[in-house]
Amino acid sequence: AVIDIIKSQCMQASPSLQAVVGLFISGGHLDAHKDYVLPAYQDRRDALVQSMAKYFSPDSGVGLRTVPRGGMFGWVDGPQAPSSIYLFHEALQRGAGIMPGPIFYPDANKEEALSGFRLNFGSVPIGKLIAGVGRVASAVPTSFRPR
Repeated sequence: AVIDIIKSQCMQASPSLQAVVGLFISGGHLDAHKDYVLPAYQDRRDALVQSMAKYFSPDSGVGLRTVPRGGMFGWVDGPQAPSSIYLFHEALQRGAGIMPGPIFYPDANKEEALSGFRLNFGSVPIGKLIAGVGRVASAVPTSFRPR
């Protein structure tokens, strides 16, 4: 299960896969593919937004910064805390993955970096996405402690 989580977070395609994608695009297949996948991404994005509302109350201090309008990730702001890296470890133990905020900032000690994290919705089936957000929510109380 941990390997599946790590694979879902991988952002680098191999050179051979990049070559296949290049042939796919140059063969004129991109438009038909977009017609197929974009509704699925929108459904997954909507499932993430609904799951965040379900598992995190407005007073929890955790919520999506904005509804994603592109990409495959939602940026989540957490409560003031030592670091979302603690949440990364707690969520992994529960079978869910996040990308902790400090890995995205040159100054990883900024509050915005420490408390934030990203959730992937692009490569996760809706059922697993909903369950994963629930697992992340269960990890928050033990991960985000007041300073």
